[in-house]
Amino acid sequence: MKQTFVYEEKFAFSTFYPALVFIALTILFALFKYGLAIKNLTLLSYPTSVYVFAVCALGCTAYAFLKYKRAKESRQNPSPIEADEQSFSFAIAKGRVSVNYVDVKELWHKNETDEEQIVIYTMGNDRYQFTSERFASKEAFAQFEEILVERCTNIVNR
Repeated sequence: MKQTFVYEEKFAFSTFYPALVFIALTILFALFKYGLAIKNLTLLSYPTSVYVFAVCALGCTAYAFLKYKRAKESRQNPSPIEADEQSFSFAIAKGRVSVNYVDVKELWHKNETDEEQIVIYTMGNDRYQFTSERFASKEAFAQFEEILVERCTNIVNR
C-alpha cells in the first residue's frame, strides 16, 4: 500500500527580524555618527561601523528573501514523500531519490528544542534528514517515522 506525505518548506516572518535589527542599527549609527567600542578600545570607527551593519543588513535580508522564495516555490510545486512496501522516494535538489528499506543502515531520531528530526544513513553513506516542521502535521511525521522503524530491517544502531 502506497502512502504519501506532504513535505514542503515552511517560512516564518521572524526570519526577517535579524535584518530589521541590522537596518535599525545602521540607521542609528549613521544618524548619530556612532562607532563601536568596548571601554577604551575602538572596534569600529564611525563610517566603518555603518558599512559593517549595512552589509550585515543586506546579507540577512537576502537570506530571508531566498528562504521566502524557496518556501513559495515549495508550496507551488509540492514534492511529496511516497512510501510503499519496498522503498520510499522523495525529492532533492538534483531530482527524485528512491531508497530501499533494506539499504538503510542507520536511523536516528533527534529531538531538539521544538523540532524533531529523522536522520537516515544508507549503505552507500548517503545522509538524508527529515524535519517535523516540514510535514503537514506532527501525526504525519510520527506515521512516517513509524513506517521507517517498522520496515527498515538492516539498521545497525538499534
